[in-house]
Amino acid sequence: MAENIATNYSAPPTQHPGQPAGIVNYQGREIRIIAHRGIHPYPENSMPAFKAAAKWGFGIEFDVWGLRKGNGRFVVTHDPFLRRITGGKDLTPIIESAPKKLKKINLSPNPDEFIGIPSLKQVLKLADEYPNLDFTLDWKIFNPTKTRKYTERLVKKINRFLENHPNNNVTVISFLPESLEIIKELSYGHIKTGFLMHPLNPYNFGWKTTLDKCDYALTTPEMADKWVPRILDHDSKKQIICYWAPPERAVALVDMGCTGLITDYPLDVRDTLLAASTR
Repeated sequence: MAENIATNYSAPPTQHPGQPAGIVNYQGREIRIIAHRGIHPYPENSMPAFKAAAKWGFGIEFDVWGLRKGNGRFVVTHDPFLRRITGGKDLTPIIESAPKKLKKINLSPNPDEFIGIPSLKQVLKLADEYPNLDFTLDWKIFNPTKTRKYTERLVKKINRFLENHPNNNVTVISFLPESLEIIKELSYGHIKTGFLMHPLNPYNFGWKTTLDKCDYALTTPEMADKWVPRILDHDSKKQIICYWAPPERAVALVDMGCTGLITDYPLDVRDTLLAASTR
């Protein structure tokens, strides 16, 4: 499988010094292209998926949970329960799982190889090899009573990382405005934030106040036609990222005002934009 990826993915465009990986020039504009949970068909939110994305010049988006056990450790996986990644065998909540247990879970469909659930520390370590890599963390925190405690832990970890890796861009995105406010407060603005606007997010009603405190607005392709004009009308300089962006909508999304695309198809999106930019 890895051999197929290597032959299909071309080398990334040359990056400017200090510029985050994943930037594509489209008609004079810099557009961020971010691999959604890494490069597929490697298992999502796995180190092989992230390494492949970094190798071919894309930023990476990944999901982060704080564990109740394990002295404030953070793990990278999407679902709130273990059920999907264990084939329906385990209903344990991620945050209640012991680090030793998580280390034994194999994400690979091939029983002859082992691909584990990475920690946040492991993912951020990619910066040692890719000093301009663009990190986008989807912060999974849905317990209001624990929001500040867990978010404080996350900010401390990222602040330490940025002290040692000043060229790496780090953005934390979340559905929860409170967590984004805490991040801005405790990082003194050094950590960029983005508000995830989703049709089912009850916090959308206060979007203007929330976006005024964030660096980015994030919307879905389905919401973009309605929300991108409204966001830009409110703040013409607001940076907008579309997540789950399909290649066939890439040009339209960028033309309407999106400055970043989180996608399962980063190469196709990149090539589509480059082709359209030279017409």
